[in-house]
Amino acid sequence: MWHPSVPLNGLSLRELLPDADGWGERDARVTGCSTVATSCKPGDAFVVVDRVSATALQTALDQGASAVVVRSALAGHEPEDAIDDSGTSDLSVPMFRVPDPQAALSRICQALVGRPSERLKVVGVTGAHGKTTTSCLLASILGVGGLPTGVMSSLAWFDGERTTAAASPMLAPQAVAPWLARMESNGCSHAVMEIVPDVLESELLDSVQLDCLCLTGVQNNSWRFDTPADVIESLEQQVHRHLPPHGMLAINADDAGCQELLNRIQHPTLTIGIKNSAEITAEIVEQTPYDQTFLLCAGNETIPVRTRLIGTHNVYNSLAAAAISLGYGLDPIDIVRGLERVEVISNRLQRVDVGQPYNVFVDAANNSTAMEAALRALHQAATGRVICVFGCDGGGDRFARPLVGRIVEQFSDLAIVTSADPHDEHPEDILDDISDGFRGPVKPWTIEDRSDAIRAALSLAQEGDSVLIAGRDAVILEEAECGKSSYQDDREIARQILEEITPRPAPFRAAA
Repeated sequence: MWHPSVPLNGLSLRELLPDADGWGERDARVTGCSTVATSCKPGDAFVVVDRVSATALQTALDQGASAVVVRSALAGHEPEDAIDDSGTSDLSVPMFRVPDPQAALSRICQALVGRPSERLKVVGVTGAHGKTTTSCLLASILGVGGLPTGVMSSLAWFDGERTTAAASPMLAPQAVAPWLARMESNGCSHAVMEIVPDVLESELLDSVQLDCLCLTGVQNNSWRFDTPADVIESLEQQVHRHLPPHGMLAINADDAGCQELLNRIQHPTLTIGIKNSAEITAEIVEQTPYDQTFLLCAGNETIPVRTRLIGTHNVYNSLAAAAISLGYGLDPIDIVRGLERVEVISNRLQRVDVGQPYNVFVDAANNSTAMEAALRALHQAATGRVICVFGCDGGGDRFARPLVGRIVEQFSDLAIVTSADPHDEHPEDILDDISDGFRGPVKPWTIEDRSDAIRAALSLAQEGDSVLIAGRDAVILEEAECGKSSYQDDREIARQILEEITPRPAPFRAAA
């Protein structure tokens, strides 16, 4: 997407990358960029994020790349190390050596679309949990308050006019930059961006100017560090790196890690909490399997909120969204209207109801923190047993699976372990890893086929029970042996089974 501020003959890489060490004094003017050799177009900068073969490099040049950007010796590599089996001194285009190619990529991408984040109010939502729901709630509030808002979340991207399926959670600069530009072009004043911890720690968003950062909570396994001190130190660096001095930080005062971080930063902050003292707090009035009511307290204002999003964790998500909105000067009444307008978040304790006498929820929870939040929510509102059918994806951290099993054992009355998306692992190995987390004498049921496991859980449920189907978003499963694929959605599977097994009331017949 071309921007009026970008010269028609392109941008100078020497000006864009002043920290680059170029071979010779040559400059290059670029009109685009790519990290894939075969996708290069005339005028592109070919950015080598990791390594590239000599053949791929030549492909990029043949495609018309105007320059090559590689990692410099400043990062502990010789420039040639990025290119396998290649002589690079006789390249026909300039090569720019930079400390971090990802940061350079982000800078180039943002500059090519006119740096829209300098004019948009960009809110980053990160943390160990609650990112998606908080992002959706915040976008709803800002919209009700008359602030046109775009969204980039793990559920969908919205540019102010059009919604599309979510891109990769890694927020590639080539996707983020034009989408922010579209938000600005479509009249958005604000942008809400869900940021997973891996992205916050990377350089992918280095040139995106955040106006506000929301930290929902801290948990070690969400950050790639060994100790809590390492996590806090990293977060302190990320806050200073991504948030300008005037930028606002919304933070959970009930989270021990967030409290530690508060002692280290100087940014303007808004704190939320239920247990500890905070600027925006909540008092829970009632929790049922269908909704919950809490009092939102900010300063001298106390306003009741009734939301269809159940569970204490969703009260925290609501408080986080409310805090940011208050920081932007929105009226508390609009904040409540925005919160109450969101009745469901896809695959986040999403209800499936065909008239059965028990509650059925589907949740994408696939780690111990998310699973505990979902199960606690059902315990807080349930009148009967909590039955959990769940699994973990393959390809992830094997040591995290027993933790999920341990949480399910602790917070459910009946557990059924099943397959999720095994990727290239054997499903039996994943089920064994999960089952290892159960410490008591009663082991979970193990039913590998997910549809059969869901059917078993629903068949066992009685009036007043709550069934949680967890551990997987809707997925396309590849069957490697036969080369086929199938789309599976727990919500649809549960609905079909419920329609089969739920008795229908007899039709009313008037007396003769």
